[in-house]
Amino acid sequence: MTDFALKYDWKLRSDPYPVDEERLVDSPLLLATLERFMSQYKGIFRVPVEGGELEFWFDFDLMQAWDQLPTWLGHLASRPRSEAALEMASQGTMIALVAKRDGERITLRAQSILPEPNLPSYLKPITVPASAFLGEWVKFLTAVLEALAEFEPRLLTDSDWLAYRAAIMDVMRHE
Repeated sequence: MTDFALKYDWKLRSDPYPVDEERLVDSPLLLATLERFMSQYKGIFRVPVEGGELEFWFDFDLMQAWDQLPTWLGHLASRPRSEAALEMASQGTMIALVAKRDGERITLRAQSILPEPNLPSYLKPITVPASAFLGEWVKFLTAVLEALAEFEPRLLTDSDWLAYRAAIMDVMRHE
């Protein structure tokens, strides 16, 4: 088995993009803050696979997958023999990160969800310890949640933020 480490970073944009505040009026505080944060900060995260890594953008990929992540990770954490897919936009392509858990191991592969395959053939599945896989995702999402709360302190008492954080922390309780 191989080690597993997500790489991620975000930095202040030199040219922030405008947010349509009227559209966010009825949005939950967590999602509105995520969108405002993305307008001010540029971020990427990289997911390792055999033969390289997949690079995803915060303002496209993370925004699209945000609501799916706790369910995806919770499914893998609570079912020692399971498979779950997380769909990502990935710069205009459609990729699913498919994770298959077999006891103490998780095999992760990238799969095109377009009719024509759009992934380089050198990217192969990677098998890693389940605890490392789940722990890295929890660490990443916790860092994002903390950055959001620093950006918008009202989140610390927001029920959606608290529920998201609890769902992420619950992943490690299963492990």
